[in-house]
Amino acid sequence: MADTPHVTDLAMDYPPDWNSSDGRDDPRGHREKGRTLAVHSIAVIPEYQKMKLGETIVKAYLQRMASARVADRVSLLAHRELEGFYTKLGFMDEGVSSSELYGGGWVNMN
Repeated sequence: MADTPHVTDLAMDYPPDWNSSDGRDDPRGHREKGRTLAVHSIAVIPEYQKMKLGETIVKAYLQRMASARVADRVSLLAHRELEGFYTKLGFMDEGVSSSELYGGGWVNMN
């Protein structure tokens, strides 16, 4: 969970003492009271792509999270070429992300 409406580098980071600390005083990583679920990766191996498996996985996840009422939104970072895939699933393009993860070039989608 994050406490911002978009996925940030800080939210994807983790404290160096993650295994011995509760992280409450560190702004990196999971936020216990955050209201944004951040999807970090969706992958389908090439031989199973174009079979709507990714779409099925994302739709099932979104339905489960909506019925559980654990968050106000689901957010992700996407490459521009995958924007159409996520838009078809109901995500909206929220502009270029400030994330520099793996060289940047990400689009915020909620």
